[in-house]
Amino acid sequence: MNVQIKAQDRAPGIFLSLLPVILLLAMFSVSIYTFGSDCSGGPNQIILLAGTALVIFIGMICGRSYRDLEKAMAQGISCFIPAIIILLLIGSLIGIWFLCGTVPTLVYYGTRIISPLFFYPSVAVICSHLKLYRQFMEHRCHCGRGMYGDLRDSGNGSCRDCRCSHFRLLFRRQDVTAV
Repeated sequence: MNVQIKAQDRAPGIFLSLLPVILLLAMFSVSIYTFGSDCSGGPNQIILLAGTALVIFIGMICGRSYRDLEKAMAQGISCFIPAIIILLLIGSLIGIWFLCGTVPTLVYYGTRIISPLFFYPSVAVICSHLKLYRQFMEHRCHCGRGMYGDLRDSGNGSCRDCRCSHFRLLFRRQDVTAV
């Protein structure tokens, strides 16, 4: 599905290349100024369609056929389909959580458990503990040794042999010299 460029096709100049971007920015600015927060209800989609039509027109001026432009658009869109599907699934999951009250419940009980004044420090502490726990469990899985290298399970190698010996480096004294 690769698009072939023919010999009579010419590359657009700098003006024709920047024209769609400049017009899209101008039309979006006018839309936001005119409609305010209601601009996402319809005017923005019309602006995107107008921008697509302008790009197709510029491509036809430069000697490309509509069929080649259509193939190029389909090829470009097909690269993003998996990401679009993932975003749609995540959006629908979050929407379902809002509709069934999961998110408001989490916010309500979360502010009762963790004070909003200490939210950021508590998130930092919880994330760092989870990271250390994950590294510890990864270490146990690879060499069978405990956090400080003591043999609790039947490990078949020393900590220097396993790929997660970086965990020991967290507790080692660092030598820092001034530059």
